[in-house]
Amino acid sequence: MLRALSEYRVTHLALAGYTKLIGTEVLAAYRGRAFNLHPSLLPAFGGKGMYGHRVHAAVLASGVPVTGVTVHLITDTYDDGPIIAQAEVKVRTDDDVYSLAARVEEAGRELLVRVLSSFFSPPGGR
Repeated sequence: MLRALSEYRVTHLALAGYTKLIGTEVLAAYRGRAFNLHPSLLPAFGGKGMYGHRVHAAVLASGVPVTGVTVHLITDTYDDGPIIAQAEVKVRTDDDVYSLAARVEEAGRELLVRVLSSFFSPPGGR
């Protein structure tokens, strides 16, 4: 993987929805430049095995009024890297896993674009 990333001159990694740990060589090469998008307000509802609808089901079962999405740096532990940004999503009383997931995914797309734009936009904006 590292060879391919290098060949294509990849400078940053955005692992939105990627559910495996990346290798130590890739992690070392991209330390501080590898991001993940997680469908909750970390540290809540994070860690190994907490992804996709599992997260939303846990949120609904817990009864919390707010969930959201987190962009964080990737480390060698699931969902444990420094948090870069978060966006809140209200949990509605009529939510099911699918309706909640749809709103969290929309918020996640918007948040990831904002975060990545901040890394790649010229100083002072466009």
